[in-house]
Amino acid sequence: MHCSFSLCLYQYARLQPAYSLQQQLALFIHYGYLGEHLARTRAIYNERRRLCTEYLQQHGADLLNIIPSVSGMNSLVQIKHSMDFAKLNTALKLAGFGCMLYKMRCPDTDKPDIYLVLGHALVGESSLELTLSQLLTVLRHLSGTQAT
Repeated sequence: MHCSFSLCLYQYARLQPAYSLQQQLALFIHYGYLGEHLARTRAIYNERRRLCTEYLQQHGADLLNIIPSVSGMNSLVQIKHSMDFAKLNTALKLAGFGCMLYKMRCPDTDKPDIYLVLGHALVGESSLELTLSQLLTVLRHLSGTQAT
């Protein structure tokens, strides 16, 4: 009995971060570095979202409705064309996009709308246009539309 209790206690202790890490985090927060970090990353994410929105509005307006947002590390878009949800999900995963698909049914329509949450936090500004272009290529292929 004592042995199994010790094992459970050991396993529980392994789930907790080391005390030194907890202290470092506490000091990081106490001295205001967390606030500085959040302000810096918020500015970066806002700029990436702005670039994303501009690119998608300019090159993908025939495919997507961009849902306005004032902050965050993701962009939410509604797919305009009817697409097979499973095929789209598979195609996006195979292409390596960091995004999630959601189906939402509006009360005034009988078909669900597909929304895409596009994570741009891990996409650098230098590769943002190429990544978004590839995303639009996948969407155009599945919708059967050509670039305008």
